[in-house]
Formats: sequence, C-alpha cells, structure tokens
Amino acid sequence: MHVLRVTTLLFVCGLTCGASAQTPSGLSPAFNELLTQYRTGDTAAAIVAFSRWPEARVIAESTKFEGIADRSTLAAIALFHTEAGIVNGKFGDIAAGKSGRILLGGWGLEDVFEPHARTANLIVDQLLDQMKVEKVEAFWRFGLDWYVVAMSTCQYRRHFACTVELLDKGESYFEDQGRYRLIQGSVTAPAYRTPEAITLAD
Repeated sequence: MHVLRVTTLLFVCGLTCGASAQTPSGLSPAFNELLTQYRTGDTAAAIVAFSRWPEARVIAESTKFEGIADRSTLAAIALFHTEAGIVNGKFGDIAAGKSGRILLGGWGLEDVFEPHARTANLIVDQLLDQMKVEKVEAFWRFGLDWYVVAMSTCQYRRHFACTVELLDKGESYFEDQGRYRLIQGSVTAPAYRTPEAITLAD
C-alpha cells in the first residue's frame, strides 16, 4: 500500500516528525504507542495500523487530545488522523450510521463526518484560533497547508459535503491568503453544484 506523506506536502516535519516524542496524558496507551512510532519510528507502518482501527475506536480516542498544551504534539495528532483517513479512503466521508441529512452550516466538520477528518479539523482550528492572538508563523502556515490538503482530498474523493463545510470556515482564517483563494476557486463551483452537496444541505 502506498502511503501519502501529507507531512511532506505540508512542510512541517520539523513540527511533528522531528519533535522529541512526549507522553501526553489522556491518550490511550495504544494510540500513544502508534503516535510515537509515527513521529520517531516507522511512520508508514503507524499510519497503516491506525487507518485500520474501527470507526468506533477512533471516535472513542477522538476527544482525548483535549487538555494537551504542546502544539507540536497537537499538530502531530492532527496529521496522524489526516493521513490515516486518506489511507483508508474515508477522509471527509459521512460517518457510519449517519445520514448526513441535517442543515450543514458551512462552518467546519460536524459530528456527522467520519472521525479522522473531524478530529483533525477540530485540532487545526484550535491551533489557528490560538494563532490569531500569538501569531506564530509556522503554525499559521501549518493550518493553511492543512486546509489546502483537506479540501483537495475531499474534492478528489468526491466527498463534496466535506469540501463545502470547510470552505467558509477556512475563509474566516485565510481570506487574504492567495494560496487559499486559489484552492477556494478550484473547488467552489464543482462542490456546490453536486447533487450530494445539495441533498446534504436540504
């Protein structure tokens, strides 16, 4: 299986892969072991292993990042979820057992979405909200890169509801960024005119 190295695309290995592995409190031992392997060991094997977790197990793990203050660790968790969701082909899809027939407000991924994309989005937005005050350029760029990759992935996988939900939220952070405007323009019309997106918004 070919593993897409999103960390390479995002140019943030210095924030995640190269950081010294810590042991964040609250994470399950199984997830923390894979996260440590992802950051400092066999990255591809860790991604594949995490991508095979059942959705219910991912959901159970998905809120355990709360309370972690180290931003490099948070960025690593977000990327780990992103890569696992891309590898299993479900990134940005509707979660199992969810119809998606709710009023989607175009403001980030709600709990009808599968947990890898939703968890990554929650963490990235948390970091971006902090950067509105602290202005750390590396994490701000990380957030922009994640939105570009996430929307591109959702569009490629034809998970158009995910694309639509991320568009407006991303604009609230990056409205003056040329790179965001480029990806926004490339996905807006196709995403909004698809029957899937129209149905989900009804």
